[in-house]
Amino acid sequence: MFHKFLNSLKRPGNESLIEAIQQGYQAFLEAQSKYISPMPKGQFKNPKLTTGSLYSRGLNDPVHEFRARTGIELIHKEPTFSEQKRIWNNWNLMTDDMKRLSNIKSMEIYGKTNEENHKHILKQKLQLGWRNMRLKK
Repeated sequence: MFHKFLNSLKRPGNESLIEAIQQGYQAFLEAQSKYISPMPKGQFKNPKLTTGSLYSRGLNDPVHEFRARTGIELIHKEPTFSEQKRIWNNWNLMTDDMKRLSNIKSMEIYGKTNEENHKHILKQKLQLGWRNMRLKK
């Protein structure tokens, strides 16, 4: 589909436009396959620099506090399927060392690994209405 779109643009004078679109699309594809830290490391360290409920929630929430302090993803319940999918895909892009640390924290908080917690969350959510949705591993 993308290539059909590019082919539809092929006319004299559109060469630089097509090249810019190809470069942007390649950058997009590369960004989709890189781990993105869930929160800026240390986001909750200074309450004077962080305002609003995000700071207070983070202090009382071991999952978000861990994610903010370490920059390491930890599988937890998200309100939407797209967010659940995003954190699962992001978790899978982490290094093995990051996954090991994340699993240690997951065992401490939930008593199960991130993979086990992910399956548990999906099972619960599917029963509540997320139908015909699959997450890649």
